[in-house]
Amino acid sequence: GLSIAAAILLIAAGAAAGRAVFAKTALEKMRQSSAFATASNAAALQTKLQKFRLVPLALSTDPELLAALEAPTEALRSSLNLRFEDIAAASDAAAVYLVDHTGVTFAASDFRSSKSFVGQDYSFRRHFQRALEGREAEEFAIGTVSGEPGLYLSRSIAAQDGSPRGVIV
Repeated sequence: GLSIAAAILLIAAGAAAGRAVFAKTALEKMRQSSAFATASNAAALQTKLQKFRLVPLALSTDPELLAALEAPTEALRSSLNLRFEDIAAASDAAAVYLVDHTGVTFAASDFRSSKSFVGQDYSFRRHFQRALEGREAEEFAIGTVSGEPGLYLSRSIAAQDGSPRGVIV
């Protein structure tokens, strides 16, 4: 009787040890898979952010934007509205807009919307203030017009003498 009980105890102990090893192996595989997924998602996010950062960088030296800030006309506003609409659609950006040195939006990709940024005052926004003071700025905030959270990527537009004329967002 004792040897049967001992054999059953050994089998049960072996099964418990096997389950523990299996569980540990499964947990380690889940950890590795999770770490890989996290790294992959982080890399994808970085790639997307880099793409979005290129938009204000490329537009900050565009002569048409500087011309619109220095001598604004309705023709320039219309031209930029259409260009920004195309750029936003092509880049998947929620919006692209040009803000003058006072903080008022001159042209925007959402110009057709009833909640357009055109004419809105963003002088209070940190990303506007920082971009106007320096070269570029980023701010995560809730949109005052859209009510949606977003990452605002801004870059200053300067005249030939280096003085800021406005900001592209």
